[in-house]
Amino acid sequence: MSANTEAFLNNALLRYICECQVSGDLASLRRLGVPGDVLELLRGMTVYDALYAANARGANYVRDLNLDWSVVRNTLQRAAEERRDRYTQEELVRAGAPLQLLQSLYGLTANEFSMLRQMQSVELRGRIRLPTPEQEQQVFDYCRAHKIDAAHPETLTGEDWLGIARGTGLPLRMIHKIVCGETDDDEEAHHEYAN
Repeated sequence: MSANTEAFLNNALLRYICECQVSGDLASLRRLGVPGDVLELLRGMTVYDALYAANARGANYVRDLNLDWSVVRNTLQRAAEERRDRYTQEELVRAGAPLQLLQSLYGLTANEFSMLRQMQSVELRGRIRLPTPEQEQQVFDYCRAHKIDAAHPETLTGEDWLGIARGTGLPLRMIHKIVCGETDDDEEAHHEYAN
């Protein structure tokens, strides 16, 4: 471990110990195994005093560190899933997904959807033209060939929707309209283009 990395870890642990002591979180300090005499020394100090003293002496006081790796693994897996979801949301918006789709998949509000569109520099103008019978057939043929259950759009994932758009070359708004059986009247009712 480099000296900078050791100093960062030392400071983080000492700050944690000080903040637990100041806030009265004795359970966390007991789990960490902090001896009572160390707590007595910290009692009259501020976090700044303790960190200044540790930095001035340059001591490395971390000898053994035990982490619950299953918790770390779960946390990182959740972070990776959230990152994939964010990426898929961005891809869906760039592909022209309607608000209703992102609401059903991710629970996005109209404001969040609008902000995502702005961040991706996507402007939706006007209504999408009505699909032709050939385009409808193209979507359903693609879904059948790729074992996508278009009869139950609520079961489709963001990746499914993107796959249909890529595979057919049709706009995602049109695909959503085809799969969900929406009409222009339904689209007006959602007021998605007001933003």
